[in-house]
Amino acid sequence: MNTTAEGNAFRDRVCDLLRTKYPDATTETKVAWKNADITYTQMDHGSRIRVAVECKKYSKKLNTADLNKIVGDYSAALSNQEIHKLIIVSVHGLEAASRQLISTNPLLRFQTFSQLEESLVGLRPYVEDLARQFDGDEVHAYYIEGRFSGCAGTALEALSKWMAEDKGTGFAVLGGYGLGKSSLAKRLASEQAKRYLQDPSERIPILLRLGHVVHETELAGLFGKEFNDQFHLPEFSYRTLLHLNQAGRILIILDGFDEMKHAMTEADFKANFREFNKLRLAGKSKVLLLGRPNALSSESYDLLVKGLGRMADQSYVDTDFPAWREETLDFFTSAESREFLTRYLTYSRNRYSDDTNLAAVETRVGRILADIHVDLMQRPVQARIVGQLAADTNYNFARINLFKLYADFVGKMIDREQEKPARKKIPHHARITFLRDLAWWAWTRDNSAQGVFRKDEVPLSLLEHLPSGDAIDLAAKKSEYLISSLTEQKDADVLYFAHRSFQEFLVSSWMVEAKIDEPSTLSKISAALTPDIVDFLKKSPAHDHLLKWLNY
Repeated sequence: MNTTAEGNAFRDRVCDLLRTKYPDATTETKVAWKNADITYTQMDHGSRIRVAVECKKYSKKLNTADLNKIVGDYSAALSNQEIHKLIIVSVHGLEAASRQLISTNPLLRFQTFSQLEESLVGLRPYVEDLARQFDGDEVHAYYIEGRFSGCAGTALEALSKWMAEDKGTGFAVLGGYGLGKSSLAKRLASEQAKRYLQDPSERIPILLRLGHVVHETELAGLFGKEFNDQFHLPEFSYRTLLHLNQAGRILIILDGFDEMKHAMTEADFKANFREFNKLRLAGKSKVLLLGRPNALSSESYDLLVKGLGRMADQSYVDTDFPAWREETLDFFTSAESREFLTRYLTYSRNRYSDDTNLAAVETRVGRILADIHVDLMQRPVQARIVGQLAADTNYNFARINLFKLYADFVGKMIDREQEKPARKKIPHHARITFLRDLAWWAWTRDNSAQGVFRKDEVPLSLLEHLPSGDAIDLAAKKSEYLISSLTEQKDADVLYFAHRSFQEFLVSSWMVEAKIDEPSTLSKISAALTPDIVDFLKKSPAHDHLLKWLNY
């Protein structure tokens, strides 16, 4: 391609990008005596102005002579106000001596192509926040890199290789509860955000947590809710995002498709997957999907993930649902379990003392691993619970199982709250009763995300038979009970369970304690069962609940 052809191709690329926000962008428009590479109009403080864009695909940074030549070419059009602003767009930046010319001329702007992308899509504040998220979370202090089953290297390395591939593809990271899918999503997003901020030619990461999605079945609404409602980005352009996604400039991470499913009908869920497919089938796009496969029926899994429809007893390739590349997060090895627990206890002790006895930590870790079944340390979420319980040197791990592990953890969290003078007026048993009822209510309500709820949605009936403490009215009583280490606050009035397995344990506890006084209760229990809740029920200390269910 000759120099003129390369320049024209760059001009057209800039114009295509500008049209995502300024539909009247046009190439080769006469202004005064010169053909401007691009012109378009925009609103500026209530008035419509005309902007000219000069595109330079030079192999070097622009210097003062280059800028003087460009400004001279447009001086007549600027003087007679055929144009009101001139933007120079180049592949590379400016030489240091040239920057003063730009800064002292209010009608002149300069941007690299990457900076133009960034300004049009309007996501920089979001990306800066994303870059801080992983390092700002205590998890980074004891994080163990995840691995995909049967693959050499870390999951992060495998995903980096996938992102470097030129072809656009969808990648599905699957795994049961607590294997670190969300931590991997946050780590990848943060690392990619840092890379992008250092080098704007890198992909722009976007992390969407699907557990907060209820009925949104259109991409415009999904992204608009994230960037306009949650992050308040007035410059965000959905059309620009789609353009950049197709051009291979975006990394889209969709975390928790299984949590989204529980709040939707099967038809809505399939509609959302159709929308996800629109993202990943566009040009050089990269879309990463994470979730639990056991949330899907085998038929839905075959269709939505593997791309296989079924008719009678025959499978066929469904072109509406192309297959995703699948990888499964692996369990911790024994060495990784030990390393995680050592890091966690070291971190925990460092929070309260500068003099951490590493020998004591290693001794404690060895005793714990000798006492508990290896299965309880294979998932990061459970290994972290073990670490939190192990911080109490008097805690005995002998004969502990999955149900007792979570029961003791929840009890410790409540006890920690009870240590605060303002919390003591409400007894332990009342708080655990409320948490069970809250988890069950959130799990079984219709047409809503299971783990996310607004404070004003929580029914007062959950509180009627519980002690009030010092609360002067029901509103104060609700606020007091909603204070919990097991829930986290997203916005001023939105709460969610800190980990889905906490809610699943509480739901199983509710089932164990439930009074079966009418057929509808048993029917609701049956409908609410999932494989992970069943695992908790199997490990409960007594199985009287099964007799109640069978004898009703």
